[in-house]
Amino acid sequence: LYYIVFAAGNDLAYATSTSPTGPFTYRGVIVSHTPDAPGGNIHGGLAELNGQWYIFYHRMTHNTVFSRRACVEPVTILPDGSIPQVEQTSLGFRTSLDPYQTTPADIACVLRGGNYVTELDLQTRPVINNTPGAVIGFRTFDFGQPAALSVSLRIRGASTPTRIKIQSARPGEAPVEIGSLQITPDASAQWRDVSAELLPVSGRAAIFFTFVSDTPNQPVSDLLSFRFSPTQSPSAP
Repeated sequence: LYYIVFAAGNDLAYATSTSPTGPFTYRGVIVSHTPDAPGGNIHGGLAELNGQWYIFYHRMTHNTVFSRRACVEPVTILPDGSIPQVEQTSLGFRTSLDPYQTTPADIACVLRGGNYVTELDLQTRPVINNTPGAVIGFRTFDFGQPAALSVSLRIRGASTPTRIKIQSARPGEAPVEIGSLQITPDASAQWRDVSAELLPVSGRAAIFFTFVSDTPNQPVSDLLSFRFSPTQSPSAP
């Protein structure tokens, strides 16, 4: 079976044929720039590595379609040749993110509200233009056994008092708020760390940061990275 993978608007779609010269039949979407994904155009292709098939694609950075980040998600090719659509994650080739290691903001797979990744230098790639209501999301962490947590965010700026609401979402479930951070105004360009205590989280979960402020359309804090820490020993299984 022969495959053509092609850009179709915000989707990376595919068609198949029993002949390399066609005719080809449209089969569906493999991965899509949903309204919440770092958007722009999308291109890519399929490859098999060590017995696992992957879809390679890209997400937009710098708020322009001329800046792109290479991304990859594992896919399954079913016996009938179809490929179930996969959602965008922050994983790359990993099976999960480690919440107890520093997570760079630029691997976000959810950007909502006009925010975007930019590159200040080779090591500094924050998510900027976080106006009130903007969301930054990451899939998927493995928190292990239940434990109360704290989180530390590396941010800069804040022209007005801001709250960052933190939510977690188990696979297939709606996000729930697990805590929040209060950000005091700071007009400097210096990065600083802010932290907060959170409710316990366990197992595999996505994490979302939502910016809340009373000043509409005004960019607030830039996010560079974050890290979780357990504040108590994990519960016994």
